[in-house]
Amino acid sequence: MNKRLGGIILLIVALFLSVGIGYALVSYQGEGVAYDRNRPEPSAPPVRTEIPPKSDEPTKTLTGPLTGADLSLGALHIGDTMELVKKTLGEPNQIKQKEDGLLLHQYANMEVYFLNGVVCALISDSSSVGTPRNIHDGASAQEVFTAYGTDYTVSDYNGLKLYEYTIVSHEGKNCILRFAIRNSDSKVDYISIRTN
Repeated sequence: MNKRLGGIILLIVALFLSVGIGYALVSYQGEGVAYDRNRPEPSAPPVRTEIPPKSDEPTKTLTGPLTGADLSLGALHIGDTMELVKKTLGEPNQIKQKEDGLLLHQYANMEVYFLNGVVCALISDSSSVGTPRNIHDGASAQEVFTAYGTDYTVSDYNGLKLYEYTIVSHEGKNCILRFAIRNSDSKVDYISIRTN
């Protein structure tokens, strides 16, 4: 009788253990996604992770008030992840760690700056890289004002006039969109976007 009772108790304990383990596995999987203890908790603001359209696909030119959508250059945006930048542009030509903690990835047509793995600045002096309002190196100052308006600050620097627009990002951060325009011909010399 003791052997039988011992076997029943062992069977009941095994049953409770299997139910407990099964419950633990189900609770960690959530909506069909496997649990990953290395995945960070979602405390940072959301970043853009979708892949932008290929350069040969038509894109719509932005119009209207300036918004967070204006904080892009080429196919990249302020707030993009390093992974998305590499999927879009490939491996950089050169990588430099800057003294201010920023990481610079240099590509043929633009410089991309990262802070904590997220794009915080973009710079281009290439006519092949433009803004969502179709402004690029070589565009006229009048084209900039027509596309972006006249709510800017301006300063002079080394033969350039720096026209800067303050725009709030989708994450609620103030950012600066700068058009550096040459005094010699009133054309865009470079474009930069950065978090303020």
